Amino acid sequence: MKHISIQNITNPTSTHVKSLTRYLLLSLLFIGLVPLISVGFLAYQRSSQSLNDKTGSFLAAQAREAIDKIDRNLFERYSDVQMMALNPKALEDPASVSTTADIYTQAYGFYDLMVIADPAGNIIASSTSTGDGRQINSEALRTTSVADTEWFQRVMSGYLEHGQSYYRDATYDPLLKLATGAEAQTLLFVAPVYGMDGKIARIWANWVSFDRVVGEIMGSVRQQLLDGGNTGIGTLVLSHDGLILEPRPDDSASSAPLLKIGSLGIMDLRQGSTGFITVGAEDAGGKAQIIGYSSSKGILGFRGYHWGVLIKQELAAASIAARDLGHFVVIVSLVAFPLILWLALAISRSFRKTTEGREQALFKEAERQDFEARLHRALDASESEEETFAVVGEALSLAIKATPGEVLLADSSQMHFRQVVIAEPAGAPGCMAQTPRQCLAFRRGATLIFPDSELMDACRKLRGRPGGTCSAVCIPMTSMGKQAGVLHVSGAQGQVFDSETVSRLQSIASRASTRIAMLRAMQETQLQAETDGLTGLLNRRSLENQARALLSRKGPVSVAFCDLDHFKRLNDSFGHEAGDRALRVFARVLSDVVRSTDIVGRYGGEEFVVILPDAPVTVAVDVMNRVREQLDLACMSGAMPAVTASFGVAYGEGPIDFDEIVHAADVALLVAKQTGRNRVVVAGTVSDTTVAVESHQDNSIMKTSEPTLSD
Repeated sequence: MKHISIQNITNPTSTHVKSLTRYLLLSLLFIGLVPLISVGFLAYQRSSQSLNDKTGSFLAAQAREAIDKIDRNLFERYSDVQMMALNPKALEDPASVSTTADIYTQAYGFYDLMVIADPAGNIIASSTSTGDGRQINSEALRTTSVADTEWFQRVMSGYLEHGQSYYRDATYDPLLKLATGAEAQTLLFVAPVYGMDGKIARIWANWVSFDRVVGEIMGSVRQQLLDGGNTGIGTLVLSHDGLILEPRPDDSASSAPLLKIGSLGIMDLRQGSTGFITVGAEDAGGKAQIIGYSSSKGILGFRGYHWGVLIKQELAAASIAARDLGHFVVIVSLVAFPLILWLALAISRSFRKTTEGREQALFKEAERQDFEARLHRALDASESEEETFAVVGEALSLAIKATPGEVLLADSSQMHFRQVVIAEPAGAPGCMAQTPRQCLAFRRGATLIFPDSELMDACRKLRGRPGGTCSAVCIPMTSMGKQAGVLHVSGAQGQVFDSETVSRLQSIASRASTRIAMLRAMQETQLQAETDGLTGLLNRRSLENQARALLSRKGPVSVAFCDLDHFKRLNDSFGHEAGDRALRVFARVLSDVVRSTDIVGRYGGEEFVVILPDAPVTVAVDVMNRVREQLDLACMSGAMPAVTASFGVAYGEGPIDFDEIVHAADVALLVAKQTGRNRVVVAGTVSDTTVAVESHQDNSIMKTSEPTLSD
């Protein structure tokens, strides 16, 4: 997406003060060189203090924004390692796992090393190159054990809960040096890889380049401040115990210990606060400074490293305007004696106007940063696309007030737009583009501003609206290099959308598209982890987790154990493809027939389990008989050979042990198998499984003894 250039906050005060001093000199030459001793010095003192306070607040706000960026980036790395560990490819053969690690490394760019180890601590796979293209000594890694490392032992101990990752503060890791041949400051993130049995099968560890994450963020902050006309600027990133992490005191390749900054600001940083202090020349190496500081507060479940960011500016550079005026007042006061009050007051008012302009610029910048910080926190707190849309609607209403606005998202086919957000209270502008191809901003991938819909080069979809001629801003929403939608705002004809408003709208579009993409990726990963790849039903682990939670509550419940008849014969006669098709058809029939409150899962092979809460045994039997009937109808279509199924049903009152009631249903299933198959058999209560009742196609009931385990 192309962005409108927004001017950084600059310091225009110096130019105004120089003009002011020239005006003062000419005036004094004409009227007799009147001194401004009292009024001039009062103005100097007041403006100097005001500028220092505003500069300190500005530096503190910049420090807050910088540490928030670092926290957000490292939270994403904290989540990345969980996503990679959840990927089913993490359990494949070592060569495939290494290929997957290389894909991640090259896609993200800031990982120096990825290592996958087995439960014994042996490295079985790794990335073969770093994010910046350097080769990794994979052979040396595969002969190395990490069993004695602190991070491996802690992760294998099982102290991590699901959804948590192990992470470590910045350090020089010897394993990274072995892999790359060079020492580098790094951040480690580790997550367990769980096998199908729910146990830890492997360990996935990522080493993140400190320089390509934290270093680049702080370099961008410094450059932005310098581009804004701020001189005498310096930045520091501190660890929780006061170590200077960035810039490194020693840029050589040696692993010399990091230096300490001392006690300056450390107490406040440990308290997790944001503010600024003024430091005298004797405590700041010879030059007085204003230091804005802020420390990490973490994000969601990621508590962060309790780092702090310091942004400092020389006091002389921060108050250059007031100092210039002070020097001039001193010179004039030494040579002038007559006092002309009205001239002093005029100068004071002019200087005050200049100062207020500076204050207003600082206020707008702080307001913009506060808006973006609130938007980021609100989007991070959203757990679904609907919640994200609600946040975007609120942000849009704040950014454009009573101006109509909307967000249109493209569907997966990129053939249709769907309206997901409407700005209140003005409502939607009613974009006439029905498809992404009809949207000029979507096609160009750039922010477009139209002051008048009737202009020759304006978007044609802006014409002919019920409200008449209008102005508009259209901002494409991009995620991972792919167009996802458009944010559309319209106003009255000739309405000018200032750069601040456009900047806020671009921020909303960018952050919203990123959050939506992250939610969809997390949803897809969660779905892959919980469902069976062939049938789309819950896998055994997910089924057991949900069933145990349900069965722990009071109330009636029925459990059906289902099995396809002669499934091995079907595979042998018609091939495994026919067997897979039979499993998918049976799974679809189960899903279509059971109630919305029931839980259905594949238990293993051709076995399926259905949990029917608040269902008496007669209801469960009726449901399973309907499944048999629908399965017969599905086979008549000719899509696969005829296949039948047998069912065992058990009933009990919660709380009930899952294994016990499933065993009872399994016993009833064996009775169904031995008495002819293609039928539903009901077991006794969970405490009495010695009697089973068979339900035939005509729903007649008969007793039978418990069968032996032969089929």
